[in-house]
Amino acid sequence: MLSKNKSSGSSEVKVYPIAIKPEELSRKVNEFHDALAEQRLSYASGARELYTLLIAPAEQQLRNVGTICIVPDSFLWNVPFQALMMPSEHFLIEDHALYYAPSLSVLREMNRKKAKSETTNSS
Repeated sequence: MLSKNKSSGSSEVKVYPIAIKPEELSRKVNEFHDALAEQRLSYASGARELYTLLIAPAEQQLRNVGTICIVPDSFLWNVPFQALMMPSEHFLIEDHALYYAPSLSVLREMNRKKAKSETTNSS
């Protein structure tokens, strides 16, 4: 997880290991994706399970964060993160605005252009 230190403004990276083998996670992602696509009510258990695996380890860092940028890798592009279900039975999208970036390099460039645009517009 990449975030800004509120006091210094510098970027901080925190790594949260995923407590599952990649093959098993890929299977769960595909099952969840299929359940949503087929509008099966069983999608909710997959939504809660994937939230627990992918988002819950960073919950403390996400507290009081309004917008989350997701930079998925490999098969994680198949995860509709907005449909993951929190323990409160809310979807992730209900508590956080979400957007995606294809890579950290692209995200850095997007932020650089946004900062440049804000500087130009405020002059």
